[in-house]
Amino acid sequence: MIHSVLCGTEAQTAKAKAMAFLQVVLASGPRSATEVRRMASEHGLSEKAVRSAREALWIKVKRDGFGPGSKWVWSLRFIV
Repeated sequence: MIHSVLCGTEAQTAKAKAMAFLQVVLASGPRSATEVRRMASEHGLSEKAVRSAREALWIKVKRDGFGPGSKWVWSLRFIV
């Protein structure tokens, strides 16, 4: 599914591809930021494009836990 979203037209910007990627990846629920970044990198998306897309989509960023075992979790704010 992710591959078909990212292999659209050549005219798509990196930010648009990253936005589509985040919407697909986070549609099933919250995910660890580390996991999302790893997946984005595997699909050829830059850290900057993912960050810009995250900000444009108003992705909810939340810290889960405290101390060394804690992690950052991303989720969609709005389910359409």
